[in-house]
Amino acid sequence: MFCVKIDKCWFNYILKTTIPQHPNCHCIVNIISNPIPNLNSKASCDIRKFEDYIFSDKYAWNGKRNLFMSLGFRKADSYYLKMEYEKQAVDNYCKSNYKLGKLDTQGQRIIIDIKFNKSNKQKLNFHLGGW
Repeated sequence: MFCVKIDKCWFNYILKTTIPQHPNCHCIVNIISNPIPNLNSKASCDIRKFEDYIFSDKYAWNGKRNLFMSLGFRKADSYYLKMEYEKQAVDNYCKSNYKLGKLDTQGQRIIIDIKFNKSNKQKLNFHLGGW
């Protein structure tokens, strides 16, 4: 049941998932105050997303490496990119700047835009899809 995967998750009341989730569902919605970034809300991004995927020769075909490199990012920037992903994910989540994505056995996915700007080049928006 999907509702088990969203137990104790915080969603903006307007941007929340549908309740009830299934017949005989006993889920309830509790109204709580806004989450506080880095106190009761957190995000984590595995640094391997950058080191072993985006900047990897193995996945160069997908164009992501070229996109990041066109903005001046290199593999050495992986830690900065990881930290920026996490910071913006938490900030946007707490401000309800997200959209609901797919709900499945992994839980409710949300989509958050992540913006990068380096070397006075154009802003680059990424969708953080999954949570």
